[in-house]
Amino acid sequence: MSEDLTKKHAESAHLGYGPLISERLDELAAFIRAGEKKQLMDALDGLHEADIAETITLLPSDLRASFVDLVGADIPAAVYTTLDDNIRDEVVGLIDMETLAATVQELDSDDAVFVIEDLDERERAELLEQIPSIDRLVLQRALDFPEDSAGRLMQSEFVSLPPFWSVGQTIDYLRDTDALPIRFLEIFITDPTHTPTGGCICQKFCVPNARSLWKIWCMMILPLSRQIWTARM
Repeated sequence: MSEDLTKKHAESAHLGYGPLISERLDELAAFIRAGEKKQLMDALDGLHEADIAETITLLPSDLRASFVDLVGADIPAAVYTTLDDNIRDEVVGLIDMETLAATVQELDSDDAVFVIEDLDERERAELLEQIPSIDRLVLQRALDFPEDSAGRLMQSEFVSLPPFWSVGQTIDYLRDTDALPIRFLEIFITDPTHTPTGGCICQKFCVPNARSLWKIWCMMILPLSRQIWTARM
């Protein structure tokens, strides 16, 4: 066992990961050194993105580079958002622009910006050229905001539906539609001109007897209106 890998074992034990992670590191290191992509992917199959990110972090730098060379195009996009900043920058620097562009397009806009914001201007421009125009404009708009500002951090994607849809229609739509944000907590209600008229917190779909989005909105807003009116009195 290499000195670097022994050190990583000690670090994993210190962090409380125990022998399971150490055994996994040994197994992955053997696959990486042998260039066994299939066995490596099989070993990673079923792991949560955070576990894959932790494994990448614990690999020695030379093995990490070999890991990325071997399976870089197959690393799940969500892994990049859970990597430590320094490790993520290292991994991003190791993959080609085509792979990075494909990865970014799988993420919500806020996560995509989080992954690419540390690229230099030339690399960022090269990357954005490989992204479809609509997605590119969303990312460029977010990157125009100062770092750590609300505009830079906010998610641009949202879900909007008409008020006359039933809860059943809405749930079927959410189940069957692929082009949805990865994470969203609220559904906006819009009129025929796509002007927002209200919103429904997803939790409210469980409200008894709530058959339509508009009814849920009324059940949310009317009690709030009464509270505001009472406070003013």
